[in-house]
Amino acid sequence: MNRGRNKGTTYIIGVGPGDPELMTLKSKRLIEENELFFVRGEDPREELAYKVAEVVVPEIKDKTVMSLDIADVIDPDRLEEICWREARNIEKYLDRGQNVAILVLGDPMVYSRSIYILYALEHDGYETVTSSGVTAFSAAAGQLKLPLAEREQPCHIIPATYSAGRYYHQAGNYVVMKTEGHMKNLRDIPGLRRRDVKAIANIGLPNQKIFENIDDIPEDSGFFTVLIAREKK
Repeated sequence: MNRGRNKGTTYIIGVGPGDPELMTLKSKRLIEENELFFVRGEDPREELAYKVAEVVVPEIKDKTVMSLDIADVIDPDRLEEICWREARNIEKYLDRGQNVAILVLGDPMVYSRSIYILYALEHDGYETVTSSGVTAFSAAAGQLKLPLAEREQPCHIIPATYSAGRYYHQAGNYVVMKTEGHMKNLRDIPGLRRRDVKAIANIGLPNQKIFENIDDIPEDSGFFTVLIAREKK
């Protein structure tokens, strides 16, 4: 519940992986209903999350869109500090009774920095609402026609930034996200090489690329590259 009366609510809205047709109806409705938006990046109207929203809800062009200054840091303590700082800024608007919407690529509950802003706002007693989005790996699996799990088969989802070979010895299929700059190390992991590996970059966008083999994936394939490694049948 909100701290006191007449406080605003924060809506954390997943817009999907980039294809506007993959935005949910709930996310579309929340974008239509809100007037103040925060988007990660120095120029928020140039960010992919905003551009997806603009295609689906063109009237967002006439609304207030502000920058969410979340730096690209891996250190968890530094990241938490930055996100709490941004939460305090958002609270200024909430205290005036304004609602705030944060646009997030993919799903806000999967490897999203908005999670830490949610933690901070909830800690301070503000109300938050999340709207799920289609994840990049779900969209990738559909595009590649690769089921992520069948019957009792497990599926492991790992960010390449934190990956080490020890993660890939377990049974099941693997989804590896954020692979840019990590392909050399990934190619050397036996647990991946024993599997059938495909990857897709920029899922649903005009510059989408599909890679049929782990050795075909270039080091500069881009941040929005999802690798799917399936057990061989």
